[in-house]
Amino acid sequence: MTTENKYSYQDCWNYALSLQENAKIEEVKNDIIALCQTSPENFWIKFSYKLLNFTDYTTICCKLSRYLKENYPVPYLTNQVYFYGLPFYVEKGVFIPQKDTEILVEKTLEYAEQYWKKEERLKVLDLGTGCGNVVLALAKQKPSWNFTAIDKSKKALVVARINAKIGQITNVRFLASDLFAKLTNEEKFNIVVTNPPYVSITEYQDLTSSVKEQPRTALVAKNNGYYFYQKIFRQVGSFLTKKFLLVIEIGYHQAPEIIKLVINYFPHGQFSIYPDYQGQRRVVVIWKD
Repeated sequence: MTTENKYSYQDCWNYALSLQENAKIEEVKNDIIALCQTSPENFWIKFSYKLLNFTDYTTICCKLSRYLKENYPVPYLTNQVYFYGLPFYVEKGVFIPQKDTEILVEKTLEYAEQYWKKEERLKVLDLGTGCGNVVLALAKQKPSWNFTAIDKSKKALVVARINAKIGQITNVRFLASDLFAKLTNEEKFNIVVTNPPYVSITEYQDLTSSVKEQPRTALVAKNNGYYFYQKIFRQVGSFLTKKFLLVIEIGYHQAPEIIKLVINYFPHGQFSIYPDYQGQRRVVVIWKD
């Protein structure tokens, strides 16, 4: 009778060291821990304990290899990413939420609290919901509001519905639609939020291989990156209440052209632009009270 070999997190760490220059290991430390499917605290406390069977160990090593040698995105290997303090399921074919997009959520809540009474049940539309990170983060904070989340990707909507179940969030309606195509003009929303594709075809060529693993349709926009802004601004007025809030994420260099569009389509509205965590202009808030 043989005893199955057991492996430790230290064995996984040593395997990662064999693939990565020692000087750079600190830069990817948190990703290595995430690929071990454990918390940093648990990883270091049980670092040398023989907790993993051969299957677990080889699975982790395969993931470490894909990440460190092929630059494959960690969230696609772990099927999880955190956004606004909430865990979200993600898989290949669905855009991975980015930390800077949390500012879109923050500003939406901040302005809503400023311009509407707390007891008002607002209607919110999320255009291009992806895995549902923005709409579900908002819905978790505002369970009395009514949300509609739209995406033309059926795969994205399947994942978004999974995330709604994980978060036990029931006040969101998911709809397969190319922007406003499946909405009727009778539907009016107090708030519209969106993080549309805004990378130009030229810019796409310079993206890292890791970013290019994500769906191209969730990244690239025609008209030098402005196609969806132009289309949304042209159509959104028919779906807004008289008093409204429109919150959008933009590319770091797009503010000047976006401002022109805002002035053209919302001549009686007000707007502000807010930076991301690197200080780049990232979120535009347009409102009319």
